[in-house]
Amino acid sequence: MNTNTNKKEVSKKSIINVQGFDQKALKTSLISLKTDASKIEGITRLTLIASEFEKLINHNKSNTDLIDEKTGVIKKSKLIAHAFELASYDKKLAPNGTFENMVTHAIELSLMLTSKNFKKAQVKIKDNKIIVPSNVNQPKLPIKSGTDGKTKTIENPSKDDTSINISDMRAIFKDFSKSENETQNREARMVKTKNLATELRTKFKELETFLIDNFSEMKKSGQSIWLADTISTQLSQNLIADILPKAGVINSFVINAQKSFMNDNIEGVATTELGLVRDDKIKLLVQVK
Repeated sequence: MNTNTNKKEVSKKSIINVQGFDQKALKTSLISLKTDASKIEGITRLTLIASEFEKLINHNKSNTDLIDEKTGVIKKSKLIAHAFELASYDKKLAPNGTFENMVTHAIELSLMLTSKNFKKAQVKIKDNKIIVPSNVNQPKLPIKSGTDGKTKTIENPSKDDTSINISDMRAIFKDFSKSENETQNREARMVKTKNLATELRTKFKELETFLIDNFSEMKKSGQSIWLADTISTQLSQNLIADILPKAGVINSFVINAQKSFMNDNIEGVATTELGLVRDDKIKLLVQVK
């Protein structure tokens, strides 16, 4: 690519050196991502963009203006701003949370591939997958201990290659970005998150099973139907009226959970305020005709 063209693509405020660097692939990928950001985020796309940022970072290894003096790592904010400019993205005019997330995650991955601060994480890209040693992704393993059913954790001895998702990658990035005394207990966070997800899934499954087992039957046509007679004789209108607002809370949770995944920013916090827990205006997913 023509050097002069590269200079024009970057504003005068940019401290990233693109002289002699071909940004065509990176620019094309970013514009494509911005256009298709409403689609499901994918590891393949993330790794492709991260690989291009890896090249750009290596091109700027000696660029002292771009390196944070405290951390010794290239400034993530400058790379993000550069990406937004390449894609002609203006968050004020047309905010796109998914695009911003993917750009940020790709840059974080590229920093882990290039910075000595992340050397111990041993992150690599292979076959469009993010790979780390097993003991980096899960430093400690829970095992049963004693006769009371309690568990304890032991160091994970396995260094086998393990493919990880975006959430795991972000957790590793945060851990290795902190000093040793600031590092959060990721194993504890992982256990809590896993427990919450498992408990939520279990409770919904229990309710689903209870309703189907007690108030429905399978017709000869193979369709399941609710038994109106059983419902009307075993339950009451007051009970259903009492359940309705609780169903509204569940419905509100599902709708706003979807929004949180679509709108979370680089810190995992919603960029738009989510709805109220008990929102009188929200409509149930299924309306009674």
